[in-house]
Amino acid sequence: LSLRDFSRLLKARRRFVREAQAAAALSHPNICTIHEVNQEPPFLAMEFLEGAALPGLVALAEAAKRDSETDGPAASARAN
Repeated sequence: LSLRDFSRLLKARRRFVREAQAAAALSHPNICTIHEVNQEPPFLAMEFLEGAALPGLVALAEAAKRDSETDGPAASARAN
């Protein structure tokens, strides 16, 4: 590991901890709670939220958007 790589790694770890601590200070119903932030090894522990996985929700949203584009006013005008 070169000195430059080590310096980048150290900066990235510091940034991770700083941003995790900032996120842990937030309290909002739409933000998961961060319970713990650790520097060595770097990790954070957050609350578990049950629900659908994000990729599935994104796929549903994209399908709904496509449906609305094909069933919107332009589609109504074409049908008449």
